[in-house]
Amino acid sequence: MNTRTFLRICAAAIPGTILFPRALFAQSQKVMLGIDVLESRKFAPIAGKKVGLLTHPAGVNRFGTSTIDVLRRARNVQSAPLLQPIHQTRW
Repeated sequence: MNTRTFLRICAAAIPGTILFPRALFAQSQKVMLGIDVLESRKFAPIAGKKVGLLTHPAGVNRFGTSTIDVLRRARNVQSAPLLQPIHQTRW
């Protein structure tokens, strides 16, 4: 039985249900936040530049590492002031 036939049978068996075939069989995609994208590109878009960071305690990458720590580890990025609109952010 192919996918199309399977979906037709399911749609007939469950009246009033709308099936979205692509959503049912879509492969899971990896979510990458902005800091993840920069890190995966080895910070090339901001290499050699002075970078300020506006962040708060929830500013993390997809692994839960603080954005502050990720940027501090980047060897080709110069750290500029850290802007803290919310208290309890560390540097």
